[in-house]
Amino acid sequence: MAGVVTLGVWSDGEKTALQALDLRSGERRGLARLAVLGSHAATIGRWAFDPVALQWGADALRAACPTDLLIVDELGPLELSNAGGWVSALTALQFGAYGAAVVTVRPGLVQRFSDVAAVRHTVVLGQPAP
Repeated sequence: MAGVVTLGVWSDGEKTALQALDLRSGERRGLARLAVLGSHAATIGRWAFDPVALQWGADALRAACPTDLLIVDELGPLELSNAGGWVSALTALQFGAYGAAVVTVRPGLVQRFSDVAAVRHTVVLGQPAP
C-alpha cells in the first residue's frame, strides 16, 4: 500500500490544521492551517497550504507506484480546479502500476474528477441520492 492521506488536527472540537501522511514511509508533514486574514499563503477556502508540504506530498504520490493499493486522500479544488497541489495523483492514477486505488473526492467535484482522471473503472461510494 502506498499513497498520501490527509489527517485533521483538532483543538477544542474544531479542526485547526491538516497533516499529510505518506503511507509508504510513515512520515508526516504539516499541510495546512486555518487561513489568517492578510496572510500571503496560498489559500483554498479556509485553509492556508504550506507549499513545501504540497510538493512533498506530490513527490510521494509520484513515487507511490508500483503498489498493490494506491490511496489518495484527498483530491479537492486545489487539484481539480486549479491544477495544483497533488495533481500528480491524476498521472499516477492514469499511468501508474497499481492493482487498485482508493481516492477520496469532495462530493461537488466527483463529476470533475471523472472527467479528468480517465481511470479504468470508477465506483462512487456515499454519493447522495438525486
